[in-house]
Amino acid sequence: MRCGFLSLLFASLTVWISSVSACLGADPLEGLDDFINQAMAKHEVPGLAIAIVKEGQVVVAKGYGVRELGKPEPVDADTIFAIGSCTKAFTTTAIGLLVDEGKMKWDDKVIDHFPEFKLYDPYVTREITIRDLLTHRCGLDRHDVIWVRSPHSRTEVLRRIALAKPDSSFRSKFSYNNIMYLAAGEAAGRAAGGEWETLIAERLFKPLGMTRSTTSIRTLTEHTDVATPHERVHDVVAPIPWLNIDNIAPAGAINSSVNDMAKWIQFQLNGGSVGGQRILSTAALQQTRTPQITMPLSGLDAKLFPDARVMTYGMGWMIHQENSGGLRLEHSGAIDGMSSNVVLLPESKLGLVVLTNSRNFLVEAISNHVVDRFLAKPSRDWSEILLGIEKLQREMPMKWTPEAAQPAEPG
Repeated sequence: MRCGFLSLLFASLTVWISSVSACLGADPLEGLDDFINQAMAKHEVPGLAIAIVKEGQVVVAKGYGVRELGKPEPVDADTIFAIGSCTKAFTTTAIGLLVDEGKMKWDDKVIDHFPEFKLYDPYVTREITIRDLLTHRCGLDRHDVIWVRSPHSRTEVLRRIALAKPDSSFRSKFSYNNIMYLAAGEAAGRAAGGEWETLIAERLFKPLGMTRSTTSIRTLTEHTDVATPHERVHDVVAPIPWLNIDNIAPAGAINSSVNDMAKWIQFQLNGGSVGGQRILSTAALQQTRTPQITMPLSGLDAKLFPDARVMTYGMGWMIHQENSGGLRLEHSGAIDGMSSNVVLLPESKLGLVVLTNSRNFLVEAISNHVVDRFLAKPSRDWSEILLGIEKLQREMPMKWTPEAAQPAEPG
């Protein structure tokens, strides 16, 4: 009788364990290569690299495809890509370092560090803070035509944005603006006694061991393992030249590899420490991750984050609390011919980065797929979901030129 009961109990446990294993997935990485290769083919992405960090360890760091169409050199974990707006979190973290040292405060007035900074409204010029610059609540829409593929220096970009009338009232809503990150980078460089580039290289790249990361494409000639950007030209994916965005660098000019970015993710998930040495205080790190302004949870974001309760922006991070998985920090990036995405789930001790050498939504599709695998979420075909959105965008291209819509000179 007792033996029969134990046998029945053992059989029940076996079924339960098998069921749990099936739900959780014995290995969240099993089949990932196949998914990525198939998705790359569907999205027509020439090359891609990914790194995944779990429990402080790099569990994946590898490349797929080629650096340039028509050439045999493969992408690997050291291949350098542009990370685009994933740069913003580096800028906010660097400012956090200066806050720790008492050289800046998040709520310092911008003109205290950067006296010649101006916006159209004198009141906003007088009152706008470093925090306002970093949280996209200055009352100006993007106005990217001022800097994209333009000959304008940083000084001229900032002079011209002062001529732009407000698009909304100050601090009233989220309005993404790269030029405000340029202003923040300029202010931070001055507070540090130098330039933004030096601050990033010496205070972040160096202690984190990010030896292949740069703040400008001008130094890419020093490296051999570099991806080539690609864009869809006459409906065919083709190589294009790298875009120099030095005139907006603190908003998006960092170039890196997934091996280097894995170190950045480890630093972030480890609470601002590297190799047992604290680089950034918990308080400063937490400020960058604290919701500052609500973002509309609609359109693409609603499709990307179906489990999100509310979407907010911190400083350099989009933040939302999921129904499962807890807090999720994320930022994507895109410049001509390159796309990137970084995701952190601190409570799950999970982080990942995806870099590609074409402009696409595949980076988000792969990020969501990986998160679903590690959190044992119900399976969704993110590749198809994002491919559908991508195709819709191709049918409705954004038509503007850098010569158009420049703010007029006063008078």
